[in-house]
Amino acid sequence: MASFSPKFPKRTWRLILWAVAIVILLGGVVAWWQWPTRNGTLVKRSELQKLPEEHLFYPGAVVLGESGNDYEVGVWGRNAAISRHVLGVNATQGEVLVFYERELNARGWSRSARDVAITTSDLDGDAWRRGQLAIQVVILRRDDSRNPASASQYPTAYRLTVVANRP
Repeated sequence: MASFSPKFPKRTWRLILWAVAIVILLGGVVAWWQWPTRNGTLVKRSELQKLPEEHLFYPGAVVLGESGNDYEVGVWGRNAAISRHVLGVNATQGEVLVFYERELNARGWSRSARDVAITTSDLDGDAWRRGQLAIQVVILRRDDSRNPASASQYPTAYRLTVVANRP
């Protein structure tokens, strides 16, 4: 009785299968890495800064600081493109939030509870969404050392953040 003998030993077949699996995995990682450039997602802070809402400040507000980042993929996952301003204003917290509610609703934005990001250095806040974009308006604790020192000069200090997320 003749027995079947493959051309390659079992060990070689295992190595070939592992190599194929690694190639498939790497292809998936590359596709995942390139995701934002294929479907029109805003990936640069400079693109967010071109949006009119990124400069929508309460009347008379003073910019105390700004920051942000481009879309990036790191060890811990994806970080959205963000553009952020810290502002001081001679108005109440309620006046600031009502201003953004009125202005953003008029521009087609919808309130979005899932996008509110309030930390321990914040008092209150709200968020709005339009497609892949979210806007967060967060009232800051003026006496918190993590916020700009100049924030204490104003009755209200707040953070305006524009974020490009997945839809």
